[in-house]
Amino acid sequence: MIFMNLLERKSFPLSCDNGQKFDVIIFGSGLAGLTAAYYASLENDSVALIYSSIKKSSSFKAKGGLAAPIAKGDSVKKHVNDTLKAGAGLCNKKTAEFIIKKSIPQIKELISLGMKFDEVNGKIDLGKEGGHSENRVLHIFGDRTGKGLTEFIASLVKEKGIHLIPETNLIDLNVNLNKCSSAVIYSNKKGFQAVKAKSFVIATGGYSSIYSNSTNSSEAKGTALSAAFRAGIVLSDLEFVQFHPTTLKGKESNYVVTESLRGEKALIINSDGKRFLKDYSPLAELATRDIISKAIYEQEFQGNKVFMDVRKLKKDFLMKRFPSFYEELLKNKLNPEKDLIPITPSAHYCVGGIKTDLNAKSSLSNVFSAGESSCSGLHGANRLACNSLLEAIVMGKVAGENASIASGKNCFSSIKCSKKIFKSKKSEKNHLTDLRKKMWCRASIMKSKKHLLNAKKFIELKAKEFEFTSEINSINYFSALQLSNLIVSSALKRKESRGVHQRIDYPYTRTKWLKHQEI
Repeated sequence: MIFMNLLERKSFPLSCDNGQKFDVIIFGSGLAGLTAAYYASLENDSVALIYSSIKKSSSFKAKGGLAAPIAKGDSVKKHVNDTLKAGAGLCNKKTAEFIIKKSIPQIKELISLGMKFDEVNGKIDLGKEGGHSENRVLHIFGDRTGKGLTEFIASLVKEKGIHLIPETNLIDLNVNLNKCSSAVIYSNKKGFQAVKAKSFVIATGGYSSIYSNSTNSSEAKGTALSAAFRAGIVLSDLEFVQFHPTTLKGKESNYVVTESLRGEKALIINSDGKRFLKDYSPLAELATRDIISKAIYEQEFQGNKVFMDVRKLKKDFLMKRFPSFYEELLKNKLNPEKDLIPITPSAHYCVGGIKTDLNAKSSLSNVFSAGESSCSGLHGANRLACNSLLEAIVMGKVAGENASIASGKNCFSSIKCSKKIFKSKKSEKNHLTDLRKKMWCRASIMKSKKHLLNAKKFIELKAKEFEFTSEINSINYFSALQLSNLIVSSALKRKESRGVHQRIDYPYTRTKWLKHQEI
């Protein structure tokens, strides 16, 4: 049996050809990746976008909206303060100021390019969500903001003649002299291939589907982050996984019941009809996600079911303002005028990722990252609602522009791909399901040393049991094991409760842990 230690930074030995060459390669089909591709193409003719599926991206599925301080009476300072408060002491203030300040001209530019946000009486309709002190949330088609933004930027990308490589995933990165020289990619049609570039942008999203309860598609396993780790790229804050408090159970993934509903006076109650959130925060339904997730988790632990009550909201209003939500209720045979909506928390957004600076640059000189796969410092220990799409459009642009600049300074280097040396012994089928269940039961909303050690033992055992093959399922499974181990190890080390990281055995925030964890 050949076994790679979970903490080893070592590339997989794969066979592949020399592949195609580009100035800039962007990985990812979400808003950050599409935005990076568009802006990179303004400076380079040789740009490739390698992605799996635009419609399965977290950006496409985003319901809540895009936060920006564009209203009269609002300000960058107010938005920054709300972001810092939600981030529980770990936000990078300079990063927050940089991104939020740039959001205003970025939105104006999108509008000039043809993007249309929802309006009321000729003015952009601004909503309010949990943690925000002002109405500053822009929407598109009601609760289909992510879909609207993603489709719009995708249309710009298609117009630019960017080389599109769909249904393809990043598997590994090859590094020489602190620069990424090439990448190994995989598609069902062509198998493993190599691609070269002068600079790379990783915008592949998060890793929330490592948990069995997740709002994202099965694509969000963090395979690209594992590849980045093996390439020696610094990762940060992996223990901070945000759980969306209000989701509706689905087959493949759970449906996000947007918190904009709570901004419109929807209530959260338990089996006894009690609005229990008042016991956790004076903001009640408008408290931040970490508080509400913890509260619902404790209610469920006590044996109570939790519901959202939208019965006071008119049907016509729901159909116009929240059409996606209304359609989902009909699919589940729920009548919003009469029925309570059963809700439960799910893994939703990963705060941690590739550590980046204000130029979206990683620890490798020609590798950039944006969106959920990055850790820019904006979100701290807990993302403020609707700041993710904001970060995606701002840092996506920054990443694309700076990758273009870097491509002019770098030369193509050689690629090293070894021959296949492993033989298949067992299938990956069902292994990932067991891992996701273990991560949910032992390393999700409320954690303890006992539970985390149990998860770590499980991960290490499964890694030793599983024989590597050169098959994609084997690599995906090991990457998930590797990233899960890094998440659990980070959670074990942080002996406190802060933001979305909650420890039963360390229930208080500790000053000594007012710091980031880098791997």
